[in-house]
Amino acid sequence: MDYKIKLELNIQDIMVFVIEIEPHETAIILYEDTRRSGNLLEDFSFLYPNFYQSEKEWDDFRNLIKATVFVFKKSLLEDEEMKDFLLYIAESMIEYKPEVNPKIEFKLDKTLFEYYCEKDSDYNRFIKYLLSFTENYNGFDASITDSNHLMQKLIL
Repeated sequence: MDYKIKLELNIQDIMVFVIEIEPHETAIILYEDTRRSGNLLEDFSFLYPNFYQSEKEWDDFRNLIKATVFVFKKSLLEDEEMKDFLLYIAESMIEYKPEVNPKIEFKLDKTLFEYYCEKDSDYNRFIKYLLSFTENYNGFDASITDSNHLMQKLIL
């Protein structure tokens, strides 16, 4: 599949990319370096109790990197091939290090999609809403012209 990755935002500990799978924009990937280790019950509850019985047994102190893939259509969540492809893209953007513990999740958010479609007229609303999904959100205020240098397209 041919795809493009567009860097939408790069601020401290947070990166946002828009994924375009020809010919449509398909998803937004929000990366956040949480600067903490992952917790079994909070971050990886699907592993409890089948693989780990307690936080003590979990014993993982690696830095948690969260990647949230916001798809633009519900059908993308139901298409296993497309979901696997988006997972591949999200994983490939996280540099492998022994100190990193990645968490990747998929979401469908109609409000985010609406704000994305209107971002040219209200960029702050789009970014503030997107950043509200992060743990360390501490405000953002800029116009679209302030971030034009970030609007580059990376074609892979």
